Amino acid sequence: MMSITSTSKVKDAAMQIISVILSDEVQTEMTKNLQSSVLKDPKINAQFGKATPELSSKNVVAFTKPKVAVLKPFGFVQVGSAAGIPIAAFMDLLYAGKDVNTVLREADEKMTKVNVGELQKIK
Repeated sequence: MMSITSTSKVKDAAMQIISVILSDEVQTEMTKNLQSSVLKDPKINAQFGKATPELSSKNVVAFTKPKVAVLKPFGFVQVGSAAGIPIAAFMDLLYAGKDVNTVLREADEKMTKVNVGELQKIK
């Protein structure tokens, strides 16, 4: 992961370094040397491990085409319950495109309502 801090005095130079690292040429060389590319270019990914003679007879496709696991909601927690609110908030963050602050605020409001409702049941 690469980033440029807001306090950096050389932001332009840092951006140039990042752009060089993310260039096709550098990513291809990194991929040849067994480092997965962050780019989705199939031509670059096809070069994976080419600089390693031991892998020349091996099928290295599994390294360049990973299948990401999909997060599924927990089936044993009721979404309307207090325990289900953080899970629903996490799903909103991942899949509904909501920002972190909105998700946290809405979850807090829902938790407060659930907690107040539970307290009223006890009384």
